[in-house]
Amino acid sequence: TSRVSSAYWGASLDSVELASGTVEVDLMPGESGSFEVELALPDDLGGGALSFWAAGDGDDDAGDGVQEAQIVRPDLEVTAEFLEGVPGVDGAEGSKPLLVVTVTNVGTAAADATTTVSDEAGSALLTETGTIAAGESVIYTKEFSSDDGLLPADGSEAVLIARAVTDAEEFYDSNNVDYAIASMRYLNAEGKVVDAGGGGSNTDDDTPVPSKARSSISLAAQTTTYTGKALAYSGKVTKSGSTGKVTYAYYSDAKCTKAVKAADVKNAGTYYVRAALAADDSHDGATSVAAKFIIAKADNPLAAKGKTAKVKRSAVKKKARTLAVSKIAKITKAQGTKRFKVTKWTTSKAKKYIKVNAKTGKVTVKKGTPKGTYKFKLRVKAAGNANYEAGTKTVKVKVVVK
Repeated sequence: TSRVSSAYWGASLDSVELASGTVEVDLMPGESGSFEVELALPDDLGGGALSFWAAGDGDDDAGDGVQEAQIVRPDLEVTAEFLEGVPGVDGAEGSKPLLVVTVTNVGTAAADATTTVSDEAGSALLTETGTIAAGESVIYTKEFSSDDGLLPADGSEAVLIARAVTDAEEFYDSNNVDYAIASMRYLNAEGKVVDAGGGGSNTDDDTPVPSKARSSISLAAQTTTYTGKALAYSGKVTKSGSTGKVTYAYYSDAKCTKAVKAADVKNAGTYYVRAALAADDSHDGATSVAAKFIIAKADNPLAAKGKTAKVKRSAVKKKARTLAVSKIAKITKAQGTKRFKVTKWTTSKAKKYIKVNAKTGKVTVKKGTPKGTYKFKLRVKAAGNANYEAGTKTVKVKVVVK
């Protein structure tokens, strides 16, 4: 019943508070609004009921504003290490060095993941795909020898990069790519390992590729209005890292499983858009989380102008006369079904002798109507449709019987 100028909010996981704060708003009684807050999730976040609440100043009970959502997302972690070899594979002294990559899903939902191992130049040495259930791990191995040309035989360090990629949105990620780095040294043509065991792992997706820095990109929700033409996202884009090209993909569902061609993003409704930031020479690319892209209905372009219709007295002396709506008003550009209603009889006897059909707008001049000018105000309503709001126009109409 009073104006709200600030809102208090909070977030908790399984009743344990994560964060809270205050934001400025400006809402009159009966109005609704939205605001965005940045929530830093803890490093050990798992599944559970994530609750948000909000209350306005002067609101003694925030309970009505509580919303809960079950956190169901995957979260991949990658480790990679060289072992000193598998005894007996290449003889007593020259056992093969073995790269071991472990991908663990520490999230709460299964992930369809692609795991690759490549050298610093980007050449792929291993590619594996599979579904990793929540709480489970998969292990991939790759053996090397001195004559396969995959690792240097001159004693220099070899650096390999293990990547795990999933299309699903992870807990702690900007582009759903996880990295781990492993290194080792060769000494001689027999491939005997001199310095092995160098390895690494990522921590909640924070470990960068050694040759490129991470990038990020995010989109703010945007609302625009139907024009009859394809519309493109032009809202706020926040990015860091790469200076590469940004492209957009559109979807009809929040999970981004149903793609919509850019040329088809034109009808009123709610779409979802994701941005892809291309990599540059020093940064990886990134993909945003989906943002709402709303095309609101346009105002009804209905136009109407009243006319003067003339009827001879002799034509209504012994029977009624019906006039098409086009005789009493010029109506154009109406979107949706039209309906008609007399809002005021400005000539006292007009109501007695004139009748208007609510569905067709046809005017009936009743039998025996005397000579005179009959005036009234007619409201024309267009119901609108999927792309246009309803609209109304009121015109002044004259029917002259002479």
